[in-house]
Amino acid sequence: MKKILCALISALMLISLCACGNKTDNGESTKAHDSSTSESASSSEPASSAKDIDLSEIKEKIIKEVNVEEPMSITTEKLNELYGIEADDVAQSACFVTSNGTFPEEAVMIKAKDSAAKQRIADLLNTRIEDVKVQSESYDADNYAIAQKCKVITQGDYIAMFISASHEKMESIFSEAVK
Repeated sequence: MKKILCALISALMLISLCACGNKTDNGESTKAHDSSTSESASSSEPASSAKDIDLSEIKEKIIKEVNVEEPMSITTEKLNELYGIEADDVAQSACFVTSNGTFPEEAVMIKAKDSAAKQRIADLLNTRIEDVKVQSESYDADNYAIAQKCKVITQGDYIAMFISASHEKMESIFSEAVK
């Protein structure tokens, strides 16, 4: 009974928070025109080439290749309500959640405005992962095992968090696109 109640509350919370964000990506992201570099041991290495990265294209690729069912888009403005991420810290975002199942999927991909913003965003997303671990530990061992493997990844000014049974595939698509 406790598991069912927790799952129902989680699903209702996600649906209520994301209902207004179920729009197209037309106004939510802009193309990045800055050069990005992969994180490496030497931070003084110049970018090998300038690359325009559209996070909404990466989001659509993830949805298609992972077969995500009924994704609900999260706009940059909604990031504050869901994760505490200030819109002023975000240069570009492409995010979605699902409400199906006892373990809703979350995908957050952000280009930070600067390195200080990147650190704040990464800290908030790490907090979210820890919250999911605590929530799932008490009612579902399988989902807890999945949550244990999820992590925040960063490359250059880009930050991503994928909470999903398919997180490895999502991470791979994201990392390949922003490297």
